Amino acid sequence: MTSATIAAAGTPTGTRRISDQWWPQVSWRIRDTLSSTEGNRAGRRRSAARPHVRGGEGMEAGVGRPLGGRAQRRWRAVRGMMVAAMLAVACAAGGCATRAATPQAREKPGADATHADPYERPIQTSETTPPVVSAKDVVLAGQWNLGGVSDRFAVFKGTETSRFGDAPILLLDLQTGKQAVVRDHAVNWQKRYGVLGLRCSDQWVVWEEFRGDEQKAPYDCEWKLYAAAIRDGGAAVGEPILLDESITSIQTRPLFVVDGDEVFWMTNSAPSGHQEGTVWGTRIKGRRLPDGATKTVFEDRTNIATLSESEGQLVVTQFRDNKNGAVVLKVIDPKSGAVTFEFDPRNGMKRIAHFPKVHGRSLAWAVLDAADTDETTLLYSDETTSGVLERDGIDPVMVGRYVFYETLRVERTPGGTARDVQRIRGFDPERLTCFTLYESRPEIDGTWQTWMAQGYDAKRFVLVNNTPTGEDGQGSKTRIRVCEIE
Repeated sequence: MTSATIAAAGTPTGTRRISDQWWPQVSWRIRDTLSSTEGNRAGRRRSAARPHVRGGEGMEAGVGRPLGGRAQRRWRAVRGMMVAAMLAVACAAGGCATRAATPQAREKPGADATHADPYERPIQTSETTPPVVSAKDVVLAGQWNLGGVSDRFAVFKGTETSRFGDAPILLLDLQTGKQAVVRDHAVNWQKRYGVLGLRCSDQWVVWEEFRGDEQKAPYDCEWKLYAAAIRDGGAAVGEPILLDESITSIQTRPLFVVDGDEVFWMTNSAPSGHQEGTVWGTRIKGRRLPDGATKTVFEDRTNIATLSESEGQLVVTQFRDNKNGAVVLKVIDPKSGAVTFEFDPRNGMKRIAHFPKVHGRSLAWAVLDAADTDETTLLYSDETTSGVLERDGIDPVMVGRYVFYETLRVERTPGGTARDVQRIRGFDPERLTCFTLYESRPEIDGTWQTWMAQGYDAKRFVLVNNTPTGEDGQGSKTRIRVCEIE
């Protein structure tokens, strides 16, 4: 089987050629998952709905938004004033409770409790105090983008050091705080490749190298996937091992995860006038890194949008028919390739934002409210509870019995000044309570972000905060906070 085709079992009949405009559309569907993390909260939202552009901050923060960050915040502020005015009229007409509304109550959707679709109803929760969470902070000099987290290590990509996107790779020991730049640049930096996607386990670092311009020549981009063993307690890595390579006229850039000594990567293909023989399809491959044994884990006719790992299982969202944004969530056993669990998020044309999370039969995911907006809605479902958890929520992580997630809103001070307020929120499904763990002002404190690809963990989760200027005035800093539920 050539790299331009899918095995017979996964090849649709009556394949037809489609417009060359298709490939950029499919590429942006998955491209937000390829960058480890975005440089700011608004950019992170944009990346879920718009393609990345090579070079500068555009690749990390996303471009092509109809409104810039400031304009978007101004619109949110205007919208907030309109809502406040309507609430004032309502209070004057019918009276209002004197207790201030909680952030959760303000953002609940006004859905009828008898609505037929459970995923459009708000989950009825009450506010409570947060659980006891211990936190350990580590500070890195400069701005670094978090690429992956394992039990022991976190791996980062530096800000781009050349116009074609090359960047160093840094490894941080979360237990000791020791840090080391383990690669100064891409393996193929002299051929104008740059480091893009990045993941790690306790034993390996895996990264994607990329060359090309996805906007100007989307079919002519080249990628290579590498792995290197972690050496000397995290102070270095071994010789890079080439796992796979292709060109985007044949396969999309890879989505990949690493679990212990195994790496799994996914690519999509589709009919294209730029490459004879390509057909609709998706393939997940796996490789044991110590001995190089490689196998195909999963193949199908419809493309996959996201790939992540949780509790030793692969979690994917797969398009239903390659025609629109509707997906089905699948949990795949990487040993057998069997689908062990399926879930319909009923997203319709609303695109899933970043990575859905699953633990047992509990799920949390966010959707973009519209194709041309960065507004999101966070949803939750288990065997007894389903519905909207919070408007403007995004990037959930499941930790113990809790779901932690982010919100960013424009709120008004008592004096009427609009300001951005960012929160790390939490939800307890057992007690149907919500709480605020951290609250910050992005322009003062920076923005705390969850690591969007983290799988389920019994106790721990990791936050990252990039600030353009350090508090001591000595330049940019990246703060890592390791949180544990006590």
